[in-house]
Amino acid sequence: MSEKAAAPAPDKANGSKSKLPIIIAAVVLLAGAGGGYYWYSQKAAAAAAAAEAEDEADDEDEDVDDGHAAAKDEHGNAVTKKKKKKKKKKAEDEDHHARLMAFEPFVVNLADPGAARFLRTNVQLVVSGGDEGGGHGGAKGPTVEEMRVRSAILELLSAETSDRLTTPEGKDELKAHILERSEEVLEEAEIEVEDVLFSDFVIQY
Repeated sequence: MSEKAAAPAPDKANGSKSKLPIIIAAVVLLAGAGGGYYWYSQKAAAAAAAAEAEDEADDEDEDVDDGHAAAKDEHGNAVTKKKKKKKKKKAEDEDHHARLMAFEPFVVNLADPGAARFLRTNVQLVVSGGDEGGGHGGAKGPTVEEMRVRSAILELLSAETSDRLTTPEGKDELKAHILERSEEVLEEAEIEVEDVLFSDFVIQY
C-alpha cells in the first residue's frame, strides 16, 4: 500500500515577512498625510489671521480719516479720544496766535560820553493775546499800547553805549531788557511778548 507524500506546511514566518513592507508603507503614508494636513491647516490659520489683522487696520484708517471712529471696543475708544485731543490742541493753537507788533525805525542818541553817536534800528515784537485789531500803519493807526511800548524802547535805547551794542552780549541784554519792559507795559492789555526782533541795527559814529 502506497502512502501519499505529505504536502509541505506553509511557512508562516515568510508570510509575515512579505506583509511587513506593506504595513510600513501604509504607516508612512498615513503619517505623511497627517503631517501634510497639519501643515496646511496651520498655514490656512495664519493666512486667515493676517487677513483679519489687515481688515482691522483698514477699518482703523477709515475711522481716523473720516472722523467717525466707532466706540465698538477699546481700540475704537482710543481713536476717538485721540481725535478729541487733536481738536483741542488745534483750538489752543488758534487761541495762541502770534503776530508782529512793528514800529517806525528808531533813531536815537547813544549815551557815549564825549561823543555824538547814533543808533538806527528797526524793532519788532512777537506778541500774542489781547486785541489783534489796530496796529501801526493800519487804518486806525497805532494803538495806545503800541505808543507806550515805543516810548519805553526809546528810553532803553538812549541809555545804551556804542561799546556795549557792538558786542553780541550787549545786543542780547538789550533784547532782554526790551522784552521785560514791554511785558510790563502790555500786561494790562493781556498781551504776551514772546520775542524781540532787530531787522536793522546800525551805529553811526
